[in-house]
Amino acid sequence: LYEKIGAQLYGIISDSSWASEAIGAMLLTPGYEDQQAELAIRMIKDGDAKKRLNRDTILEVRDSLRAVLGELLGSLDWSGYDFVGITVSLNQLCSGLYLAKEIKHLSPSTKIVMGGASVSGTAGEAILNTFPFIDFVVSGEGEGALYSLIHSYLEAKPIDETFIRAEELKDMDSLPPPDFSDFFEELQRLPPEKRFIPVLPVEFSRGCFWGRCTFCNLNLQWKGYRSKSSNRMAREVLWLSRRYGVLDFAFMDNALPPKEMSEFFREIRERGVDLKFFGELRASISRELAQELGASGLKTVQVGIESLSPTLLRRLRKGRSVMDNIATMRHLLEAGISLEGNLILDFPGSSEKEVEETMEALRFARYFKPLKAVSFWLGLGSPVFSRSDEFQIRYMRPHRNYKTLFPEHSPSETMVYEYGGTLKRDRALWKRVRREIGEWHRFWDEHTRHIPPLTYRDGGDFVLIRQVLDKGTVLQHRLQGLSRKIFLDMLEPIEIKTIMERNPGVSSEKLHSFLEDLHVKGLIFKEGVKVLALPVRNRKI
Repeated sequence: LYEKIGAQLYGIISDSSWASEAIGAMLLTPGYEDQQAELAIRMIKDGDAKKRLNRDTILEVRDSLRAVLGELLGSLDWSGYDFVGITVSLNQLCSGLYLAKEIKHLSPSTKIVMGGASVSGTAGEAILNTFPFIDFVVSGEGEGALYSLIHSYLEAKPIDETFIRAEELKDMDSLPPPDFSDFFEELQRLPPEKRFIPVLPVEFSRGCFWGRCTFCNLNLQWKGYRSKSSNRMAREVLWLSRRYGVLDFAFMDNALPPKEMSEFFREIRERGVDLKFFGELRASISRELAQELGASGLKTVQVGIESLSPTLLRRLRKGRSVMDNIATMRHLLEAGISLEGNLILDFPGSSEKEVEETMEALRFARYFKPLKAVSFWLGLGSPVFSRSDEFQIRYMRPHRNYKTLFPEHSPSETMVYEYGGTLKRDRALWKRVRREIGEWHRFWDEHTRHIPPLTYRDGGDFVLIRQVLDKGTVLQHRLQGLSRKIFLDMLEPIEIKTIMERNPGVSSEKLHSFLEDLHVKGLIFKEGVKVLALPVRNRKI
């Protein structure tokens, strides 16, 4: 499909789950192209990208997808297979269902097994009950469940369950390394000008070691938290790198395991190879750890920031403070690690206090890479979904877009829901935060071409701080002697009483006056009894 429609169009559509599903739905349920094409275009949020799309473009992509899947369907004698397994993760449900439907048409006796994130939990049961060409659905980790299913079939044992809740795999080290040989063979068949060196997905852990966030349903398919050992993960990545000639990897984990992650990246750093990684982390990364991770090849991370309001963070049950979030943003920027993070807006039952706290924190967060404004969406199985009354939700129903994807028979349970309650009020409350985030992005686009907007350089017995203000005005600050020492102490979140203990000659009154001056100027962030210096070190003179 990439070869037929080109990298740019492929990227635009694959960035939107709804747009991707709408194109697959055109094949699954023909005759509703107008509504589905309209949905695909509407769900593309990038303004420049949207300008490239119209109904004819979407129909051309549909035709290309049909041709690609048609080549696959025609390349095999499906009657020679007892089982066909189809894994559907993000963006792939409708295309996967179309493929299953066509295989069943070509070979009615072949058993179709679906698995993956899109068919987890009750959503998977609903898919099984809605589409008769699906014989089995595996919810959860498929390795053991699929083996048992096929083993029972080969031994002619009765198979009573068609919806299979898989047991968790206890020992992650027992898994074989992923086999990408088919993918690379396909790459080699592309014209030379369209070939590329891919980023390979790898898996360090399953589940989430926190697992309490009220908005999250990512762990619907997992039970518990397990990880590979650091040594096994390092051996796997190095083996994949040598076998396929790649240097870029993306961890698919919900959250990298803290202890094993540190050991893994230390081993990679000691090997001296130029590997680059993407991974997801929980907030509260120390300055030292960020430097180590950046030096070991971790170049892009997604961190669960989600909020800069202490009140909302408690309702989200993040287990992190605004200080943790701001410090993580600071340390990652200083370490040269690109942050991809979200701010959840419009959360059910929002308050003016949550908005005010966010606006105040944004005055300080603006010196770090901007976060993305994301409207809360209600996911099947999340704590908000399960305890909707606590969040002032009056009703829930499958998102209306599913009626466009499945106009004839829509599943009774879906992964995304729409709801009623305080939504209209929530959106009105968060409107000014959304505008402020837009200004944050504009500020960074205009004033951070070479260095971040708030940096410091250390002169040994003094520091120079460079600060860019809203309109591009640059201020210079100099801190000398004891002021420098206190500033350097604050490069990690620190309690004010600890600063006092380290500097017994400073009176409480003078220290608080000094800190308040830095706070008013936007050079430090304060939360409770802790303070944090915001400037990042600039070694590029």
